[in-house]
Amino acid sequence: MTSERVALKRRAAILRALSLVKGEARLGIGSGSTMGAFLEELSKDLPSGARSVRVVPTSSQVELECFRLGFELSSLYDDPKLEFVVDSADEADKRGNLLKGGGAALTREKVVHSSAEVAVIIAEEEKVVKELGTRHPLPVEVLPFALPYVIGEVKRLFSTDPGVRMLLGKAGPLVTDNGNYVLDVPLGRIGDLADTHSKLKAISGVVETGLFFSRKGFLVVGTDQGANIIETKEGTGTLRRR
Repeated sequence: MTSERVALKRRAAILRALSLVKGEARLGIGSGSTMGAFLEELSKDLPSGARSVRVVPTSSQVELECFRLGFELSSLYDDPKLEFVVDSADEADKRGNLLKGGGAALTREKVVHSSAEVAVIIAEEEKVVKELGTRHPLPVEVLPFALPYVIGEVKRLFSTDPGVRMLLGKAGPLVTDNGNYVLDVPLGRIGDLADTHSKLKAISGVVETGLFFSRKGFLVVGTDQGANIIETKEGTGTLRRR
């Protein structure tokens, strides 16, 4: 599939997502290139300008993008409860469960998801899978001090070989905005999401996993024909075309 075709699907989903959050004054924003594109479109769509929206960013990347576009930056200190969080996913199932962490902002993203009343998730149709783990390893944020221990426990519990994510263009591991490392854990199809998450979180030194459980909101899926919306709530979802 060409990158142009993927970009068109992403844009279709972004534009539909914009219609869901129009008029909201306080937004949490996830991280990554899709969120950069969403913020660009949102800044164009606001008749009163970007300053009319307060944004809680989930990474330094998004914080800089918001600053560049003129959005009012906020934090959970000022806005501990948000109307919406808008985010993307590396993988999503049709119940609204997500695999995230490709941008290494999983912990802050999960906190902001929890603070929001409604989650709007943007994805191209290729990212919608029957079972999470189909396309990507599972990111896990880890305290650097605990890294050797966590690797050993992951190997013991899951019989797999996790890799420390390295930073492209610079020697050494990627360091998150929280000062931690990211392990990419190849699990294949994850049958029991709750059990996998619980086992990983029980390992001392694990900060967070990239498994995000379904929340009240919308999964907006970009296709060649436009965008589909999956309404999600407490682990269930129904597909309907709009």
